[in-house]
Amino acid sequence: MNFFLLLIFCEVVSIYAAQCPSGWVQEASSCYLFVTSSREHWTTSSFHCSLHGASLVEIDSAKENDFLRKHLTDLGVHTDFWIGLTDDSLEGQWEWLPSAETSGFTDWAPGQPDNGHNEDCAVLSHHSDYHWNDDQCDNSHYFICEKEVSGDSMIVIG
Repeated sequence: MNFFLLLIFCEVVSIYAAQCPSGWVQEASSCYLFVTSSREHWTTSSFHCSLHGASLVEIDSAKENDFLRKHLTDLGVHTDFWIGLTDDSLEGQWEWLPSAETSGFTDWAPGQPDNGHNEDCAVLSHHSDYHWNDDQCDNSHYFICEKEVSGDSMIVIG
């Protein structure tokens, strides 16, 4: 009888052992891959991310942006990194790909975006302390991939 009552009052809690693949960095519910092994065009960078089940990073908040800027500063690479923002479909209308969501949060460097030379893709620019800048999509840069943390669920009784 006591065993039966104990079972009635036990909670079943689902715990997610969330983790990122080796070489990725976890922040909140996302995993980030900072690719510094090759410089690629924006489209090639996006394709490379898709091979990992990811996309070029979509920056949704100041907190995420600050994390990325700090991590890049800590890496000490001193170069630009592609992000998943483009206005290639319609000049001046910046959207994240592949989600096609417009950018609610922005962190453009002063005077940017300026479409200086047909610049339709965005980077975190080391020249402006990793604030955003528009650049020509066929320039070659390092890049940041993002995907959701994957979790294996398990049941704990207690």
